[in-house]
Amino acid sequence: MTLDRHITLYQPTISVNNSGQYKRSYASEGNFYAQEIIPDTGNVGTEIMVNDQIQSSIIVTWRLRYQTAIKESWKIGYDSKFYDIVSIVPEGRLRYILVKAKLRDNATL
Repeated sequence: MTLDRHITLYQPTISVNNSGQYKRSYASEGNFYAQEIIPDTGNVGTEIMVNDQIQSSIIVTWRLRYQTAIKESWKIGYDSKFYDIVSIVPEGRLRYILVKAKLRDNATL
């Protein structure tokens, strides 16, 4: 097991613009090493029709060193792609965490 991928974690920040509307943006919380877990079998990708457009999504699981700061509202950036975090599960006597994330179709943060 090697943590050979270099990922960036993004935390959401909410600010208020001049007209009083809330605006969500993301700030980098640092770079981390992770392992991309590729499933042997099973359906990890889906396509659905949203407003007469095909939208695809892919579920990817990442293994990182154990930490408690990461939340489900954060995002992962890797190789110019952005992933929405779906779930975070501790693994192996709190040595690692498994982060299940969904690849965004439009590749925007």
